[in-house]
Amino acid sequence: METIKINKQNTLMIAHRGLCGFERENTIPAFVAAGNHTYYGCECDIHRTTDGRYVVIHDSDTQRVAGTSLVVEEHTLEEIKQVELLGLFSGVKETSLRIPTLEEYILCCKRYNKKCIIEFKGEFQKEWVNEVIEIIKSLNYLEECIFISFYFNNLLYVYEYDSALPCQLLLTELFPEAVEAIQKYHMDIDINFHNITKEQVEFIHSLGLKVNVWTVNLEEDGNRMIEYGVDFITTNILE
Repeated sequence: METIKINKQNTLMIAHRGLCGFERENTIPAFVAAGNHTYYGCECDIHRTTDGRYVVIHDSDTQRVAGTSLVVEEHTLEEIKQVELLGLFSGVKETSLRIPTLEEYILCCKRYNKKCIIEFKGEFQKEWVNEVIEIIKSLNYLEECIFISFYFNNLLYVYEYDSALPCQLLLTELFPEAVEAIQKYHMDIDINFHNITKEQVEFIHSLGLKVNVWTVNLEEDGNRMIEYGVDFITTNILE
């Protein structure tokens, strides 16, 4: 299996949940696969366990990726680590596929010299955001991270911790209140590629901000986004 190569020019490619076109999303194998390709960074999603640890999984429960339902935020890390995930292509549980911790994800990206694009899933408390930042800081990789979220307050807490830390507000479409917020706090955007125009990309750039688009998997869509001049493309399979 091969990635779909495109002429990315100056656009930086981000592996969505790791290289999830190759491996089960948000697992170490997916991040290793991305590490062995030319991606600028690896995107992931994090939730908090009941005992205050941070784990890498997109959904709030494990049903879709494991075939059995376990609500992440209602269980301890030890309980989460017992869950075997389904192989991407086999569809059966594989003992080697587990939900990684934030630390395991960071160290994997660090090993392959990839940027970490970290999505806070759901609404985080300020102290939780601070804990996440401190964990990454302890691993000497904070300068290689970008924080993203659909919840503006999550990014505001990052800004309050250190206004120099890069943040991208996740959007389904561009609307005036979002523009006002990103201008005020100098945050970039990460938007559904279906709902962005070249003129809007140029407008965001005129504010001195950057544009990431999600989730672009077809070559023709990737080429169009590059022609628009987006700064980042988040993708499952394009390279």
